[in-house]
Amino acid sequence: MLDIETIRKAVTKNRGGLKEASDGQIRIIWYALDETTQQKYLKSIGYKERKGKTDAAGS
Repeated sequence: MLDIETIRKAVTKNRGGLKEASDGQIRIIWYALDETTQQKYLKSIGYKERKGKTDAAGS
């Protein structure tokens, strides 16, 4: 799962007028996007998924 800072960076780079949006508003926009668009947004900020990394719970 992506952290909110990564999501915020991707969304604000690709959509205008969201600099002051709350974390909740950013999440609503993010989850409304289809997977292809999410990947495009992540690519635009140079995000590379880390393979084999576990989350904070260790799962």
